[in-house]
Amino acid sequence: MLTKRVFYLNINCQAVMSCHHGIRCTQQECLYSPSHWSTISKSPELVIETFIINLQSCYRDNLQTVPLQTIPYGDGKQIIDIWGNEFESTKALALFHGGYWQEGDRKLFTSPVKALVDNGIVVACIGYDFATTICLNDVIEQGAKALHFLAKRWPWKRLSVGGHSAGAHLAISALKRTMDAHRYEKIVLFSGIYDLKPLLDTYIGKAINLSLAEAETLSITSLDEMSVELLAIVGADESPKFKEQSQHIVENYVSKRYPMTISDCYKIIPGEDHFTLITSLSDKNSTATKELLRFILQK
Repeated sequence: MLTKRVFYLNINCQAVMSCHHGIRCTQQECLYSPSHWSTISKSPELVIETFIINLQSCYRDNLQTVPLQTIPYGDGKQIIDIWGNEFESTKALALFHGGYWQEGDRKLFTSPVKALVDNGIVVACIGYDFATTICLNDVIEQGAKALHFLAKRWPWKRLSVGGHSAGAHLAISALKRTMDAHRYEKIVLFSGIYDLKPLLDTYIGKAINLSLAEAETLSITSLDEMSVELLAIVGADESPKFKEQSQHIVENYVSKRYPMTISDCYKIIPGEDHFTLITSLSDKNSTATKELLRFILQK
């Protein structure tokens, strides 16, 4: 769970200035702190608290109505929650939670579970160790290991992968490394972070000891070598840097896939921010849920 509250938020920031929201941090840190850019509150701490409460509620509700198996794929936090009847379905979506590789929980990314399972799609929520205890490269290796585990477990399924925020970075990075990349047909990215260099010298990067070499090596600048279909979704009220990073990834993707256009695979959801975008996935009638289902269900 998000007990340390450094998830998107630097309560104890040592910067000597305040951002334009009046929060004590640098402007760069502000731009990469989604809790500063909220539709529901001006208090970053309240934004995080509301997000956690809503997703804990989603998890409890899902436990009442959706079959769940909890399966380790390694040690520590390497655990996968499999929602739905894995043997009756022909499609599955693997999901990586966010938290800047330093917090979060697989149990806090179950908001889309009910809508997906009701449409015959099994959901695998993947846990992983944090870059506060292992290096970021090893976190990615765990992600690749999880995708391999699922591909081996489900040789008959049509597989997709997705992630939120840092989980979107992890989804792409893991897919690029796994030997089973060809098994994954689609990737859905919710408000992702892909270029890591802006995180250097911020409280975000410092918490995981992010080095310049890591930021350069592990940043995602191209999807040229990937054959998956792509959907990127952001909230209209996100930080401009998150929208900018998503647009750059999509622009790179479509540039080699004529006649595909940006609007085909990049959706900006009105009235949503980095967090409400995810909680809205618990509503089968929300715009984000409809876009997700359309993408995963289409042939």
